[in-house]
This record gives sequence, C-alpha cells and structure tokens, in this order.
Amino acid sequence: MSLSFVNIAFAITAPLGNLGKLREKTSFAEGEGTDTAMAENIGIGINLFLSILGIIFVILIIYAGYKWMMAQGDDGEIKKAKSTINRAVIGLIIIIGSFAIWNLISNKLLPV
Repeated sequence: MSLSFVNIAFAITAPLGNLGKLREKTSFAEGEGTDTAMAENIGIGINLFLSILGIIFVILIIYAGYKWMMAQGDDGEIKKAKSTINRAVIGLIIIIGSFAIWNLISNKLLPV
C-alpha cells in the first residue's frame, strides 16, 4: 500500500522534473547560460502546460462518470454527463495533436 503512494508521488512530480533545468540554464550573470536556454525554457513551459491539460482531462472524465452514476436514470443528467465526456475527449484529441506538433517543431528547432 505504501509503495503505491510513492509511485503516485513520483508520477506527479515526473512532468515537473525538468524545472530544475530552468534555473540552471538561465544564469547568464555568471556566463553559464547557453544560446538555446530560452527555447528550452519555452519547451519546458509548453510541456508543463500540456501536462496540466492532461490532468484536467482526467478530472473531467471522473467528474462526468460520477454525474452519470448519480443521475439515477434521469435522462437530462445522463445527457449532460455524456456531453461532458464527449467534450473532454475532443479536448484530449486537441491536446494530443498540439503535443505532436510541438514535438515535431521542437525537434527541428532545438539542437541535440
């Protein structure tokens, strides 16, 4: 049981792990910064933003499922829950598309 909480904690902090690089690569005062620091910082910000949108998707799906289960056969509530799920899935498709476009662009712009 305690190991599952540790895995959840690591999973939550995994997208945020690159934020340490943000601080390291922007110290131009000491001459340690690189030319690609700004592009890498933008990339980290976009990845963080898309990760947050993914978390919001999961929350919306759980919320809609809960509303559907608590509808108790009320057709109006079931339609609202289905609508929420449909909109969340459309949002997920948009998020995945934007993530794919960003990966394509960032691989071409940032040197390896």
